[in-house]
Amino acid sequence: PFVRTSRTILSLLCSDPNMRRNTQPFMTAAQMTAAIQDGTATAQSLLNDCLTRLESKDAPNAITAINPLARSDAKRVDLDTPESNSLRPLQGVPIMVKDNIDISGMVTTAGTVALAENMATEDAAVIHALRRAGAVIAAKTTLHDLAMGITGLSSLHGTTRNAVTHDCVAGGSSGGSAAAVAAGYGPLAIGTDTLGSIRIPAAFHGLYGLRGTAGRGDLQGVVPISPTHDVIGPISRTPIDAALAFDALSSPGMGVRISDQLTSDALRGARLGVLVEAFGKKPTELEVSKLCHAALKLMEKLGATLVPISTPGYLALAMQANLSDYEARPALDAYLRNRRTVALSSMSELVAMNQHHAAIDEKLRARLHAPELGSVEHQRALGQRTALLS
Repeated sequence: PFVRTSRTILSLLCSDPNMRRNTQPFMTAAQMTAAIQDGTATAQSLLNDCLTRLESKDAPNAITAINPLARSDAKRVDLDTPESNSLRPLQGVPIMVKDNIDISGMVTTAGTVALAENMATEDAAVIHALRRAGAVIAAKTTLHDLAMGITGLSSLHGTTRNAVTHDCVAGGSSGGSAAAVAAGYGPLAIGTDTLGSIRIPAAFHGLYGLRGTAGRGDLQGVVPISPTHDVIGPISRTPIDAALAFDALSSPGMGVRISDQLTSDALRGARLGVLVEAFGKKPTELEVSKLCHAALKLMEKLGATLVPISTPGYLALAMQANLSDYEARPALDAYLRNRRTVALSSMSELVAMNQHHAAIDEKLRARLHAPELGSVEHQRALGQRTALLS
């Protein structure tokens, strides 16, 4: 579950040179809705700015396609904008969406040649949620082939480059979403995360990536890996924007809105568990651990109580509790059976086509031949997961 965020934490993080994030002078989503409210911007003007930037030169190779209905959608949002303080939370904000999420009238490629003609006939649940919040879907973003890696390699779209340092990898699998935000195309992008696919590229670009609790958002219309672990979430330049988008993505009835908790005393009295084994001690990990400890100290100053928790062998247990290998084939088979515009209906047919990126071949074939759901191995992993969560 997401720990309540504080505006004071944000100001401290951004003022501390050791904690500074990507701070290029682009408008945030919160600033955009404020500009619409005071009449200094419209959804159409904000979208035009976004499209001008991403159409000029997509240096990081972050965009797969522009939404052909984006301009008409922005016009519709402007016509629906109320003349009061009741603006929707993402009113007129241009948002980019990872290309494993269905948008009606656009192909959902998941970054692989095998799905190059996978035309969506209806919006994914997450797209409906974003539109209800007033967002304008501007474009789709690149990803690692079938979302099965963290280096941004796609058999269909090539390599996604880091938008901050082009000779570095973008991270993945939501690398295009992070690169698009870092390049200033828009304040927000939507990614998916199974085992780090939002958090890794966000970290590689100095952005905020939020993976919420599994089950909080509706996964209908998303190319799956693991129904148990798959999560949809935002990537942004500020935690305030991340909170606004996260609330919009959350299914109804999922409890308190995070954006309502953005107060200066949000952490007062909170107890935060700190998993001791999560802090790496290798030379390459010490700098990251140092920054994390500095952030924890800031939270403590703001009223939180830090509670050290030790779970010996945690990382090994987490790997043993990973259900992705068992769930990937049946989940993808179920997705493909319902697609009308692709000439394959199973993972085995996809593998046989041999059009995926070589970087995922070993992982893809391993998942194709993984033990069945309900097998002894799967039951053992379920048991490990239950033990870990308890």
